Amino acid sequence: MESGTECDRFCFPCGHWICAACNAKMLQHHFLACPTCRTPREGVSQRQVESANQARVARDAGQEEGHRLTLRAGGQEMQVIFFP
Repeated sequence: MESGTECDRFCFPCGHWICAACNAKMLQHHFLACPTCRTPREGVSQRQVESANQARVARDAGQEEGHRLTLRAGGQEMQVIFFP
């Protein structure tokens, strides 16, 4: 992240901020929470964040068939996501 003017950045309700270009990329890929602490964006509920995350995982899993890792523990099933 580069420092810049307040016009060049987006501030989350938690006070963390990212540059405007990164914010545009996050919105394009439906990331609805702060990348630092996971606080939802203004006007977005935690349920909406989780729904967007699950939809993104499902979409990405379909694109990379065969690259899934599912863990089962304590009666729960979790899919591990690998970012390049």
